[in-house]
Amino acid sequence: MPRTREILLLVTIGILASTLGLRDEFIQFDSRSGVFLREMMQHGATFFPTTYGRPYPDYPATATILSWGVARLTGNANLFATVFPVSLAVAITLLFTYLIGLTHSPRLARWSVVMTLATFGFVSFARSPILDHFVTAAATCSFYLAYSAALYKRPRRLWWIPLAWVAGFTFRGPIGLVIPVAAVFSFYALQKTWKHLAVTCVISLLLLGACCGVLWWAAYQTGGETFAWDIVRVQVGDRLESDPESPQFFFYFLYSLGVYALSFPLAVLVVLTRRVWRRPEKKADGLSQTTVDDLPRLLLGWILIILIGMTIPTAKMIRYVLPIVPASALLSAFAMSDDAHRWLVSARNWLCRLSAILPWAGAAAALVCAWILPHYLPGMKLYWWWPSLGLLALGGYSVYAVKHVQPPEQQVWCKIVCGVAAFWLILTGLREPIFSHIEQVKPFVLQVECRRAPEQPLVFYQIGPDQEDIKYMANCERPLVPRFVQTVEELLTQAGSLMIARANRFAKLPPEVATRLEVLYEGRLGHKTCLLFRLRP
Repeated sequence: MPRTREILLLVTIGILASTLGLRDEFIQFDSRSGVFLREMMQHGATFFPTTYGRPYPDYPATATILSWGVARLTGNANLFATVFPVSLAVAITLLFTYLIGLTHSPRLARWSVVMTLATFGFVSFARSPILDHFVTAAATCSFYLAYSAALYKRPRRLWWIPLAWVAGFTFRGPIGLVIPVAAVFSFYALQKTWKHLAVTCVISLLLLGACCGVLWWAAYQTGGETFAWDIVRVQVGDRLESDPESPQFFFYFLYSLGVYALSFPLAVLVVLTRRVWRRPEKKADGLSQTTVDDLPRLLLGWILIILIGMTIPTAKMIRYVLPIVPASALLSAFAMSDDAHRWLVSARNWLCRLSAILPWAGAAAALVCAWILPHYLPGMKLYWWWPSLGLLALGGYSVYAVKHVQPPEQQVWCKIVCGVAAFWLILTGLREPIFSHIEQVKPFVLQVECRRAPEQPLVFYQIGPDQEDIKYMANCERPLVPRFVQTVEELLTQAGSLMIARANRFAKLPPEVATRLEVLYEGRLGHKTCLLFRLRP
């Protein structure tokens, strides 16, 4: 078992990797969580998050309640408050990924954590209020409990698995229970432990029914029978409904190669090279050794059951299969200690070279961005010096490790860890600031709020609900319930109000209507150019 120092280190890494250097505004997908948090700050905790006072049916309010608690402690309803609960889930995922690897060897455990943090989708999603991280934590915990119970012959650990399933449900709804169950199901199916497999199926079905019953009751208490049926439609019906425009069946298999690089492509290489789908012969000392040798095959089953299972619903988002990352990282970690297969040795050497180059390339990119971006993105403040210094330090240490660190295995470790740290600095110090500037909302909101008198109505013309208005509301400090109008006739009745419209929609207004409107400000609300205007007195 890991020592307390190792546990604290993993938790600290998970929290810092998720929260350090977060921006001060909500953009894009984050905006919805910002609205949920602000409304809960105004009206108190509820079973479901709300927008404009109406309950939102996609998932329970558990994550929002945790964010509400963080916001009350810190005094700020900001992005940090919504991401901090996610950072705890990230820390739990790292911890249980480490524990799974530790059953094989300390070396595999360390490499599995490094490969998890080297996964682009995992780290980038960890810095947003993505609820699928809670599902990932529940799935990783469930697999570890089932695996270690069989490995160490400690069946009492199995009693904790249903708690992990219920935790996943409370954060993400039915999908938060189904995916962790699938990870355990694949384990028992591949191990051919039919009794445990049958018990898993029965208990999971009972828990799913009980949790759905509680969810239905909470929905009924919140919004009556209509909202309760909305829950069923959104969380079940819409996901399974046939849609000719839904992504193809290979969507997850193909896009995971990019979004979940490096771990997923390297895991595919390990699978093909080592042929991990073959069951090893049973050793003389029985189940324990067999289970250890079977770890790669069990991890492959974990990945495949999620990818194939999530291919069935028509609603597909790449973050839905985030729970494959711990298994991919563990599989890819085998490449870091395998000297018997030529392709894996070549991949490891390639990673070392890439890791040695990345800090220097990142520092050069920071300098180029500091010189070029002011011309293409006016008004952008890129604090390029702190990622540059960090990248130069990592590059210098990588060079030092080549000459002074022994044995060669330790050199590989130092190089790749420096490369992963450089990847994080490039992501948080360069990519995020540039992307945030392109999608910025707060300057527009501040200009509007400076012109809007207390209690003055704000009207969105042919926007929303649930479009750019969400971005505005997430970054608006003052309580506000906006109005929405869709027609010119409605627009002309909004005397005394400030109004917002997209620039292209405003340009399509009839000339006789446009002459009655006074434009007060033009700016970007996300990546859309919008206008603030009012009726002329």
